[in-house]
Amino acid sequence: MPTEATETETETETETETAPLRGAFTGTPAVAALLCLLTAGLASAAPLPEALGRFESGDNEGVVASLRDSVDGDTIADPVDRAQALRLYGIACALTGRNLAAEAAFLHWLSLEPRAHLDPNLVRPDVVAFFEQVRARHRDELLREVEKRRPRSAALNLLPPAGQFQNGQRTKFALLLSAEIGLLALNIATGASLYATVRPDGTFPDARRAEILQGVNWASFGTLLAVVVYGVIDGFVVLRRIRGKLAEDAASLRASAPPSTFTF
Repeated sequence: MPTEATETETETETETETAPLRGAFTGTPAVAALLCLLTAGLASAAPLPEALGRFESGDNEGVVASLRDSVDGDTIADPVDRAQALRLYGIACALTGRNLAAEAAFLHWLSLEPRAHLDPNLVRPDVVAFFEQVRARHRDELLREVEKRRPRSAALNLLPPAGQFQNGQRTKFALLLSAEIGLLALNIATGASLYATVRPDGTFPDARRAEILQGVNWASFGTLLAVVVYGVIDGFVVLRRIRGKLAEDAASLRASAPPSTFTF
């Protein structure tokens, strides 16, 4: 009997010690949200390896079953994985007689990668021909999509980080904007603090403090200037790269054969 009582007390103490930890994790909204995001990310990425394995083994029905929800719901966040999923799903749908689903998947893939091609050495010729027909039938639509992605104004690159935002670099835009605001605020604050105590003869009551403020003020201004120059250069470099890629995409689409009477 004493043994049972001791075990009961031990279990009670263990539960009492671990209860705050469980509450800390399950009761914190931020942690719960993070766990949900991680779970959703893993769930959205899981079907692709499974579908790839089934595709390599020739199980096209299995590929369709694995990817249907992810493709229809557009739940794959990574652009490379999404393109791969659309390619596999489109091929599998074409091989299983789901022509409308195959065309939708191929069209979505081409909207992401207008120069995409199917290797005739790896994919049946009739599926390759069907894919090219999708490209040709929707050529004008795909060209309009390419044109919509074209950055409109090179002048925005003179006002960083506006150029980064236009170029689609959202993370770099946020970093540059934060750096510029922080450095500008530091420069203004040190300048205001410095000149608020200046005497009519140009001297300061605390020379050491004034010297430190002047150093920080000039350093923040120089760093801000360097960040702005970097933003301008980066904006023009990326703009040129984007325009070159979009020009190649448009040229590839224009070179595609016009639609014919081919049916899969």
